[in-house]
Amino acid sequence: MMYTKKPSKKKHQTHKDSILQARDGRCYICMKNGSDRLWPILHKHHAFLGANRKIAETEGLYVFLCPDHHEFGTDAVHRNYEILREIQRDAQKAYEENHSRQQFMKLFGRNYLED
Repeated sequence: MMYTKKPSKKKHQTHKDSILQARDGRCYICMKNGSDRLWPILHKHHAFLGANRKIAETEGLYVFLCPDHHEFGTDAVHRNYEILREIQRDAQKAYEENHSRQQFMKLFGRNYLED
């Protein structure tokens, strides 16, 4: 006997806007380096990766990067550990403007400001 499966609605997850940067066509790292160049393509980069990526998305802890600063250049976050840590520290500071350090530690399990 075959049972028909009820169609299920997918839960649409709402995400906050980035609390680090407005989506205005500028690369986060280029801005920090003093450039106001507008890029036609920006990549979304989550400050925290792996198991913490979904939490970072939900809390708005991501930035927009030009392709050179995201993947391809020598200063790309996926190639340069120090730049990745800088973004993580900036994300923690931004989060702690409206939350406590204990709340951050509960979510991410680590303090990036005391490396």
